[in-house]
Amino acid sequence: MKKFIILFLIISVSFGLIMAEQDFDKLLKKAKKGDAEAQGEVGYMYLNGEGVEKNIIKAHKWFKKSANKGYPKAQFYMWALGKTGISGEEGKEKANEWLIKSAENDFPKAQLTLASFYSEGRYFEKNKSKAKMWLDKLINNEKASEKMKKTAKMYKVSNDID
Repeated sequence: MKKFIILFLIISVSFGLIMAEQDFDKLLKKAKKGDAEAQGEVGYMYLNGEGVEKNIIKAHKWFKKSANKGYPKAQFYMWALGKTGISGEEGKEKANEWLIKSAENDFPKAQLTLASFYSEGRYFEKNKSKAKMWLDKLINNEKASEKMKKTAKMYKVSNDID
């Protein structure tokens, strides 16, 4: 029985890796044709090593293509890569612009991140009214999960933002 379980786990993991590689190949084809969402997801897969070997340089390349086309998840990751310095000096200077664009394009993580930065005065000048605006946008964002909306509501209360 133990051998069967081990064999089953090996087959399952191998199958999962094969499926991830197939998903990557499909996305890569779409990305090469200019699909902004596919470009962003290819970047994400390179960033995390999902279905492909982890490669931050390639992740940045795909995120940038996607972000320039307005895909908010890629814009968020352009901010993150910019803040870490991975995208060079230009990336550091433009990082906050990417975060704002992502939030304006209704990416919930960007809205919550931006609200917390305005609330705490980190990377942006402290501004409770802007923090409130972004939290309210998140709470009313149809793309946001109920968990994110709840987090935004709790953040407002715990940081006295109203």
